[in-house]
Amino acid sequence: MPGPGLVDHTGKPFPSFEEGIKKNGFEKFVVSLLESASWAALTNNNNNNNSNNNNNNGEHEGDMLNQAWQYMHMYPNKVDLGKVVTGEFVFSSAGIPLLDRTFRAPAFHWFLPWGTQAKINFVNHPSVTQSVINALDNKGNSALFYCHVGHYQAGCKSDSSALRSLLADPRFLCLEFPRFGVPDFFWDARKVEVLIRRNMALSSRAAHAKKSKAMVNSNHGGCSLLHNICDESLLRGTAPVSLIRLLRSHPEFRAINHVASGGLRFPSSDHIYVPTCVAAVLFKSYTIARAKLVEALLEPHASGDESQDFRIRKWHSLAEIAKTSGYPRKIISLITARSDNSSNNRAAAVLAKPRVRTGPMKRSAAAVAKKTIAKPKPKAQVKSVVKKPAAKRG
Repeated sequence: MPGPGLVDHTGKPFPSFEEGIKKNGFEKFVVSLLESASWAALTNNNNNNNSNNNNNNGEHEGDMLNQAWQYMHMYPNKVDLGKVVTGEFVFSSAGIPLLDRTFRAPAFHWFLPWGTQAKINFVNHPSVTQSVINALDNKGNSALFYCHVGHYQAGCKSDSSALRSLLADPRFLCLEFPRFGVPDFFWDARKVEVLIRRNMALSSRAAHAKKSKAMVNSNHGGCSLLHNICDESLLRGTAPVSLIRLLRSHPEFRAINHVASGGLRFPSSDHIYVPTCVAAVLFKSYTIARAKLVEALLEPHASGDESQDFRIRKWHSLAEIAKTSGYPRKIISLITARSDNSSNNRAAAVLAKPRVRTGPMKRSAAAVAKKTIAKPKPKAQVKSVVKKPAAKRG
């Protein structure tokens, strides 16, 4: 229980739990507590508390929410959990300075890391429809984002239970894998492949279809989905070639040449800061599986569209990385060949700018004059008529 004397920002004592639900209703009161608790945590994180809330520090909101969970279990018939789950509010992302601080999203997103603690399966709740489970916040993040990001109630951790619930739900369609402490042991390549196929099969007439499909190119934290897979942060061991080819065949995928930024480094990996997905693999020591992964990344796109091929601008550095990591000559030769056959040739073609005939070629003045001089017509041949001699008279 919070200590005595807790007051709000106006200096008035906080209302009791009973007073709060009587005045606002249980659902609205809980949503307002969630928002207030989030901002209290952000204030505490920044050490910007004023004298009026120094002795609160989110303690009041935490106590009220604990009472709300108890009330929810004791009187389930008096609670419309659907209103709570779908109620939108603005909350913060405390402790993550690289991100925008405010997010407006359905409370369902916020509840995900609380699923185990509150002993409520929010994903299976009747109020969580397909539109709710695939809803995006005002920053374009999906529910999957909220299983990773370090909200104040979970810290910089991932909720494996919530992650599994989302991936297993056939309604979930968003391809978003931000890099925030994702446990290596959790991910299964087959589950990721199923999600990619599910996203690819999404009808263009479905709600959020365009945005959901475009998430295959998301790069939260400066790292693309392909970076995360190649760096083994999403999958245990080395990603199978089938997953890479499936991802590249996604009609919306355009991120093969995305350059990682931000320099984010976590205990699970030390290589995500490298610039390209190919380099993310090459920085690791050579194995047959990783060599096949590099081959899959460097092979031409199945459609023949060269704009979707991996472009090698600094093949010397990539080749040196491969050599240092123990990759065989075949991989080094492939890197060199792809550079010569793709980037260099395309660059040379652009620089050369071959002339394109857009009209008749201009002729020299002499040639024009020569043509204008009329050639003399050949004399007509006159046939000579030879008269037969007259017959002699007898």
